[in-house]
Amino acid sequence: MRVAALISGGKDSCYNMMQCIAAGHQIVALANLRPAENQVGSDELDSYMYQTVGHHAIDLYAEAMALPLYRRTIRGRSVDTSQVYTKCEGDEVEDLYELLKLVKEKEEVEGISVGAILSDYQRVRVENVCKRLDLQPLAYLWQRKQEDLLREMISSNIQAIIIKVAALGLDPDKHLGKTLDQMEPYLLELSSKYGVHICGEGGEYETFTLDCPLFKKKIIVDSSEVVIHSADAFAPVAYLRLLELHLEDKSFCVETMLPEEVLFLKDCLVHQSDTEISGGLCHPKEILHVQGISHWAPASIGPCSQSIKLGEPCHIVGRVFWGFEGQHGYRKDKTRSALEDKDQKQLGELPLLSMDRANAEPGTSQDAKLSQLAHPLYLL
Repeated sequence: MRVAALISGGKDSCYNMMQCIAAGHQIVALANLRPAENQVGSDELDSYMYQTVGHHAIDLYAEAMALPLYRRTIRGRSVDTSQVYTKCEGDEVEDLYELLKLVKEKEEVEGISVGAILSDYQRVRVENVCKRLDLQPLAYLWQRKQEDLLREMISSNIQAIIIKVAALGLDPDKHLGKTLDQMEPYLLELSSKYGVHICGEGGEYETFTLDCPLFKKKIIVDSSEVVIHSADAFAPVAYLRLLELHLEDKSFCVETMLPEEVLFLKDCLVHQSDTEISGGLCHPKEILHVQGISHWAPASIGPCSQSIKLGEPCHIVGRVFWGFEGQHGYRKDKTRSALEDKDQKQLGELPLLSMDRANAEPGTSQDAKLSQLAHPLYLL
């Protein structure tokens, strides 16, 4: 699927792009919303939706990826802040709609890469815009365990620095400009002590990506300055204004173990590809396909379940519920569940490939137990 990526410059939108490519999609364009240049305090807008710190470097970000960049100025503000968003004139969400509408027209994209992890506020609004434009949102990081996500980002060679801090325990002088790798132990400590979101989902910090496996060149920060937004005694809010940056060719190291006295010259060929190599963009994908076997029907039933494991999360399509015949009064003439007894707690949910022997009669075999079971109830 041709995909455009919503980017802020941070680690989450970058890592979600990597997951899109690992899933077989093609990133063809980047999209970004920025504040007006002449707006007071434009480096850090008070927005529920968008990260604006570091927006001056987004052009270099797109150049590093060698992809077209579509940008739109944020003209609206947070007008409709309810749980369910409806189209509202003057809301900043409508700026996103206009931006993605343009991207779809120009690039013929079918999906949008979104780096959301925990914010329902953002999810609801992105889904609203995508539905209106008939686009498929791709949010592979959604509700992932943040400790695992941060570890994966670091191991995937995402070189991102902290460019904003706004939480107890984060010091502008100490932590701004530090990399994720440098900050990981301390972020884990803050999470344990104060409940800080490890990936910054509570607004504790924001990042800017300088390099990752998708970049053809890396971004170098030549000069920057610390700007204090709120000088709170316990949790100061400050950000790093990136003043001068440039792109630099990426270097590669090839190691050959030889005795010290041997003089050796080696030619190397570097090839760039969007196809994953071993140990490249993501974890191996494991797929389990389940075929249902019926003891009461003349033929096998299925397929009734499939799961895909990519790294830590396991995505399951379909579940099979089993129960003893007649015990719950469910109807036998439908493949979908039609429980007349609404108390589903009595109905055991057992994995098809690891049937528990607990309910079998003493001395009966696993096959005997399966023969006692009534029909499976499909896809509850």
